[in-house]
Amino acid sequence: MLKAFGGMVNYTTSFFKADPIPPSVKLDTSIAFDYRNSSHVDIIKNRVLRFKQAQAALFHYDNQIIGALAVSAASWTGGVLPLPLPLWTISLASCSYGCYRLGNRTNSGLTAQYREALNDLLDVYKWSMSNKTHTWYKLGILQIQEMITTLGPWAKKDTLVVWEDSDLVAGKFTSRGVEPSEEFKTKLKEFTEGLPSKSVWFSVYGEEGTDDLIPAVNAYLKELAVGTAKKCAPEAVTTFLKLQ
Repeated sequence: MLKAFGGMVNYTTSFFKADPIPPSVKLDTSIAFDYRNSSHVDIIKNRVLRFKQAQAALFHYDNQIIGALAVSAASWTGGVLPLPLPLWTISLASCSYGCYRLGNRTNSGLTAQYREALNDLLDVYKWSMSNKTHTWYKLGILQIQEMITTLGPWAKKDTLVVWEDSDLVAGKFTSRGVEPSEEFKTKLKEFTEGLPSKSVWFSVYGEEGTDDLIPAVNAYLKELAVGTAKKCAPEAVTTFLKLQ
């Protein structure tokens, strides 16, 4: 099946069995975060895991919707050609399935579960990043790096802490942490510049997102339909699709 989310999540079959999402570990924000405290790091690990599992479940469900509607759009476009296959029938069947799944999206509970996990991750991020007295040592903790790279694509630019180059310079006692890689440093810059928020999917899944899949799907399917038309449909069809 077509994957609108690219390499974000890997799916093996259309029958997705998500692992039970662990309960959220209570966060006491009155206590200052200490990167040397294993119980504090465990809270980060818990919330990163919760978010990843909730995200995987929602993305899988939504990918079924997008995949069905994409097949419908491509089949409908191909239906203008004199081919022996009943493409219009395939289009209608795929559209019906996609719309059925879309109609049950809210009742599935996956959007609420995802939003709760994202908000929990935002809370632990703000708590752990609020104190910049420990710069490189804090960022040298792999669990903290994972939290940042997991949340970064879905947090608003204003939410993210801006780390200076000097904050990423390793300290004298390198055994206290793992020096952030160049890839991690690049991602930090992308996050703080707000590049992920420009994605059409950010408005759906990002911080303060609408959870409304339809506008993003419309934009995605339009691009898909135009691309399909360019390959196999007359120029008139391509022009028509661009006007929609």
